[in-house]
Amino acid sequence: KLSEGERQEEAMAVPGMEAKLLLRRAFTELHTAQLTARVVCGSWCPTMDLLALVTDDSQLSIHRLDWQKLWTASLDSPVTAMCWRPDGKVLATGHENGAIALYNVERCEMMQHVSLHPPGVPIVNLAWVDATPSGQAHTNFRKLFQYRYSRFFSRPPHNPNPKAAAMAAAGADLDITGSAPANEWPAPPEVLGLLVSCDAHGSVRLSAFGLKQLAALSSSPPTRRLDGSNRHLEPGTEGSSKGGQQQQQNMQIKSHLSHDLQYLVTTHCFGASVGQGGLSCVVRNMGAVHSQQQPLLQLSVLSWTLKEMLELATLGVAAASKEWSGAQQEVSKRHRQMVNTLEDHDPSATDPAGELACMLAAGHVSPGMHAFLTGTLTEHGLRRMAKMVDSAVQAVH
Repeated sequence: KLSEGERQEEAMAVPGMEAKLLLRRAFTELHTAQLTARVVCGSWCPTMDLLALVTDDSQLSIHRLDWQKLWTASLDSPVTAMCWRPDGKVLATGHENGAIALYNVERCEMMQHVSLHPPGVPIVNLAWVDATPSGQAHTNFRKLFQYRYSRFFSRPPHNPNPKAAAMAAAGADLDITGSAPANEWPAPPEVLGLLVSCDAHGSVRLSAFGLKQLAALSSSPPTRRLDGSNRHLEPGTEGSSKGGQQQQQNMQIKSHLSHDLQYLVTTHCFGASVGQGGLSCVVRNMGAVHSQQQPLLQLSVLSWTLKEMLELATLGVAAASKEWSGAQQEVSKRHRQMVNTLEDHDPSATDPAGELACMLAAGHVSPGMHAFLTGTLTEHGLRRMAKMVDSAVQAVH
């Protein structure tokens, strides 16, 4: 009978067994779980023991390493790509309809829903890179940014009105940092975060924090056929149009931006038939982005803050308009009731406004006005109308 060590030594003599034993020692199965739906894609958080899973029943879920489910979100469109922000606080998902969604993992909610690519073109790859601008200019910019915002302007309320909040279903007031107090301006981000997204047509987008598009690149490889002669199909030749369509349908694309924002590497794998298709790699020099990190960070933050303020102002104006319209309708309704009641008691009454002013100034109440106040308006109706008018004035203010 051989011992465990002797069995391993005997196995090491068999070709290929050494690598298998090393893998067996290196990897240990921690948990096994049975899901009710097939997993479409998944991604590990780079900083925490969190796993994002998407299943074919249109559910996005976040699990811990011990398989504890933290939260689940229902998806309107199937997820075709996903990635984490490097700090692990935000999850980006690319969808079949060409949209990109950003989820705040700590708050368990969708922060923003953006459309950077043409509608209907699936997102096939997402990659997030954070680069830290260095130098005294960055420090001076942070001081100037905080001075302009926190000292002269107060942050608008996130939800000017509960009804208006429903209009912001996509999360209009997004905090770029991912965690903002309710009534305070968020601290300016320390880094310029760039989200690289690719769609099925070979288009690549660079967006600041996944929100503000900075660049749009076309990375479609040339139409070609790899047979024994490695000939390229020129436009107009036989099979070039059909081959290009097949390659576009079967093409897989991935893009990665270096951490110093100096180079963008895009790879294409197209064609699924034997003897056709190929692999291409395009490296772009992103020197302009690399050298202008601090201005890009500044413009991105300022433009998104301005966008947030404009959207909140739009929501506030819409809510105030609705409040004012409701108060105006209530006052007009009560005015018509007053006129009708006065005419019923005195057909010769021709100045309802003057009679109302006389009552307010001198306290003289005519029989018709008394009937209106006690029988039609009542104390409850008066309080309701006053509350609506006061609410409308506050909303406009």
